[in-house]
Amino acid sequence: MTSAEIDELFEVKNSLYIGNYQHCINEAQKVKPRDDTARAERDAYLYRALLGQRKYGVVQSQIKSNAVPSLQAIKLLAQFLQDAQQESSIVPELESLVASSSLDPGSVTIAIAAATVYCHLDNYEAALRILNQHDTLECHAEMLQGGDKLQDAYYVYQELIDKNTSTPLLLTGQAACFLGQVCCMAAPQEGGGSGGGEESSGSTSRMSEKDGSEEWTAAVGPGFVQWSSWLQGGDKLQDAYYVYQELIDKNTSTPLLLTGQAACFLGQGKTEEAEAALQEALDKDPNCADALVNLMVLAQHTAKPADVSSRYLAQLRDSHAAHEILRDLRAREDDFDRLVKAYTFVQA
Repeated sequence: MTSAEIDELFEVKNSLYIGNYQHCINEAQKVKPRDDTARAERDAYLYRALLGQRKYGVVQSQIKSNAVPSLQAIKLLAQFLQDAQQESSIVPELESLVASSSLDPGSVTIAIAAATVYCHLDNYEAALRILNQHDTLECHAEMLQGGDKLQDAYYVYQELIDKNTSTPLLLTGQAACFLGQVCCMAAPQEGGGSGGGEESSGSTSRMSEKDGSEEWTAAVGPGFVQWSSWLQGGDKLQDAYYVYQELIDKNTSTPLLLTGQAACFLGQGKTEEAEAALQEALDKDPNCADALVNLMVLAQHTAKPADVSSRYLAQLRDSHAAHEILRDLRAREDDFDRLVKAYTFVQA
């Protein structure tokens, strides 16, 4: 294999996608880029790992105003994640970068940053529009959606593994498919999802045409506890568990992989094992949002004292004030207050 064929960022990428952020940073700092383009790509992964550690201020201070567009996009993403109230100024800047970056080597990074912001704003149509402009595995994997498309996605990942080798990136994608198929079969949604079916179908077919030189898949976002009452267990959950365990054995346990395992345990009704995995995730990252949310729900389902779940909720509010769960909770509280004001209580 020639030096041109060696992916010097292979270990950096793997570490980022399994949630091993510090290792990603350490490995990125060891890489000696061959040119400015390679340097910008390395820095993009490094700063994305810092975002994973929620070091938003560090990212903003390190990326200067004269940095390349891809890094400017990451800086804008950091500003948004730190303060979503800046949406009105950040979104137009990101759109401007997207519009002017079609020929830029870092345009995929810009697209990912912009799509991430739109997903946080629940504007999935805009996220799909941006991702659909790029014929890369990274963007196509982001576009794959639930339901019947998950089975297609599984076979795409398997084809890449068969043609090349199993990597943490491809294996986590398969694990997401295993879990997603169980969830979607148990709790189908009316209307077939978010309306991105055509984009997802095209994304799946294009992924199957790509060769192994760009092996990538989205890291698993194991927030499946909300569906735990519908999960009935089965082979797919066990398969997903083995994938997570293989990644842990080959690499290291991370909060991302541990919360994925916990979702598998919950689907099989193994609440003690799930709690152990979530506690280990919390030991590694005391502010891990997935672990806090899942432990909060688990405490409710296992009839633990009320102060246990309320403590996890307080910690979530302290460390992730803009979390989707909290936004939904605030909306429900507002609805309740509105109903209370609409009625007058009369003592008998």
